[in-house]
Amino acid sequence: VFLFSCETGLRVSDLKEVSDNHIKMLDKYKVLDFYTEKIKKAQIVGLSNYACSIIEGREGKLFPKISGQKLNQNLKSIFKLAGLNRKIEQKQIKWFTQVTTVNPLWEIAHIHMGRHTYATRLAEGGLPLTFLQDNLGHSAITTSMKYTHIQDINRTVATLEILNNT
Repeated sequence: VFLFSCETGLRVSDLKEVSDNHIKMLDKYKVLDFYTEKIKKAQIVGLSNYACSIIEGREGKLFPKISGQKLNQNLKSIFKLAGLNRKIEQKQIKWFTQVTTVNPLWEIAHIHMGRHTYATRLAEGGLPLTFLQDNLGHSAITTSMKYTHIQDINRTVATLEILNNT
């Protein structure tokens, strides 16, 4: 489920509802053509070759109905078993004070990270933010921008390449 989310950017609510009936052909590509659960909007999501391989041969609902909480518990266990211990610094504002916590990646893993991974990969690949906004089903482009965790080094190198070539 998580890897499919990384490939499609689908919300948990949509992952639970999509079925083989939603798979259509658009030109030579497979897509999911469905109504989103959260925003009740028609959505067409392209299926990469890898996404297709994940759901190949499945009939009916593509994924079992499982709570987001249970998905997160399972994901944390998988991340921990995989040794994903890289320390992640998180900053939050609590009572008008910035609080910084540092935790191993496996400890903060959650299913919604799939959507963030999808957005970051597409943004780093050069997809225009307006397209990304549509793919994610966001009404505001600023929301989509929060999903793109473009690495500082990529941003710095891209900036310098532009500055040095103009």
